[in-house]
Amino acid sequence: MTKLKKEIQRMGRSQSVNVIYFDESGNTEQGFKDKIQPCITFASHNFSEKNCKKILESYFPQTQAKEVKYSKLGKKGRIDKCYNVLLELKNNGDSCFKVYSVYKPLFLFHSFLTLFHDSAYEKKFPDKSHITGDPDWAFSRMHDLWFHFIRIKGLDYILKLIELYSSFIEKRSERGYESLIKHIEILKNKCGHAALIYNWILNTTFENCVKLINGESFQDETVKPSWLDTTLPCVYQLLNHWTYFFDGNNFDVVHDVSWVLKKREWIINKLQGIARDKPRISNSKVQDMCFYVFPDYLPIHSFEFENSENYAALQIADLVAGLINEFMVDLCSGKATEKYFSIVRDLIAEDSFIYMFPTIDYAREEDKQIICSKNMQFM
Repeated sequence: MTKLKKEIQRMGRSQSVNVIYFDESGNTEQGFKDKIQPCITFASHNFSEKNCKKILESYFPQTQAKEVKYSKLGKKGRIDKCYNVLLELKNNGDSCFKVYSVYKPLFLFHSFLTLFHDSAYEKKFPDKSHITGDPDWAFSRMHDLWFHFIRIKGLDYILKLIELYSSFIEKRSERGYESLIKHIEILKNKCGHAALIYNWILNTTFENCVKLINGESFQDETVKPSWLDTTLPCVYQLLNHWTYFFDGNNFDVVHDVSWVLKKREWIINKLQGIARDKPRISNSKVQDMCFYVFPDYLPIHSFEFENSENYAALQIADLVAGLINEFMVDLCSGKATEKYFSIVRDLIAEDSFIYMFPTIDYAREEDKQIICSKNMQFM
């Protein structure tokens, strides 16, 4: 396709339907193997290409139409410059940013614990399951499990469990598996409704656990390895929030080039369209082993991958992803300053900024009291 045709297509798209732009930061291609980057941030927005280009060029005149990469900007004044670009955009219309950040070890740990175990939580929360279509069901399940673990053994023990699990995922060693199981057994007798989850793990052999990790067939189920990948479920979580933002109306998605997502285009294709024309793709036999359960469909008009060079709206998504991911890494290491906190609060609406961290803000009141009484430190 020629540049002129692409530009015409881009203009037509922005005029016909709502358009959102995606990018990510934190080396998603390496996934859980990249220990240097413990966090991944997925950023999206729906500011127009025209406004993005105008404001971006006013702050980065030397680059003009060339790609602006957050990771390549000089440290000196980088935060302030990016913040000013994004704040000016935010004050320039009704559009907004939506961001999702993940602490990879915690995400993978919960992916493992909840794989094939929706039934345990359906019994505990019969009104909040994927059967009823509640989009917050998986989110509630994850946080309830997390604080349930902490109530039983405390944060230090759970962090050790996550460390053991991450090591097992990486090395697939029998010794690592035995150590992980030993730690899980200590929790087994105190887990209440979550017992089904523990029992399944404890009754699964080392060989079968490795099969799951490798994406091999197991228990007559063709397992795909994407449950180890944060990319697709996190992008889906943001798409779900945009569905509510646009009140169920169709929207286009433009994502920076991503081979991780590209290889799962069949799922994206199934999520597109009108509800009555689409069969259910979420059921007890999950087709793609991701942490989040997919709904019937999302009102996506088109999902395209574009190179961010000369595409200002995607460059803005990159700035948001880089800025917030750097903040998250600092938050994880305890280095985040009040200035960073205020930047995040100013840029991202509270209901749009979702992050999978052990933060006490998401605990139930009874959990907060128990946790605070033990003087536990949270990230």
